[in-house]
Amino acid sequence: MAQGLMRNSFLKFDNILFREGIEVKNITLLPKLRRLSEKFSSENYIKLMRLEDNKLLEAISYELYEDTNYWDLLLLLNNMDSMFSLPVDFDLLHSKGEKELEKWVLFASTLNYNITSEVKSKKFGEIMKVLVEKNEKHRIFKYVSISDLSLVLSDLNTSKYEPINKKLIINLESE
Repeated sequence: MAQGLMRNSFLKFDNILFREGIEVKNITLLPKLRRLSEKFSSENYIKLMRLEDNKLLEAISYELYEDTNYWDLLLLLNNMDSMFSLPVDFDLLHSKGEKELEKWVLFASTLNYNITSEVKSKKFGEIMKVLVEKNEKHRIFKYVSISDLSLVLSDLNTSKYEPINKKLIINLESE
């Protein structure tokens, strides 16, 4: 059997092959779930925390609930479509910015643009501004307290929040 990543979950997703020997959960359907009811958007239920750089969803889930299974609930609470939306450190951002600049330079050179060091520097600043804004988007992270967790799970388990895809079912038991 192939090794699994992010296997623990309270939502049951089909496995897909990530690369040879490694399967992951197909969370591409996560955005299609209906969002949590309005009552869980209120200050009575939603708590906020500031995320450190390079945190993993499973680690955040463990810190909050002493269980790694709730990473996908955290995605739902924060209206995130991807685990790759979490804040990363400046070195990773800078590296990504340099790669995007290289792509831009390659593209611009095919159009015979005059790419001076000033033009490259300005473009790099624009790229980094966008990357920093995206990086900070989920710095303030929503969660529900462990005492309210059963209410949220109960709400997700009601018929009005059934997933659109029938393969995506609520599974409150560990796999």
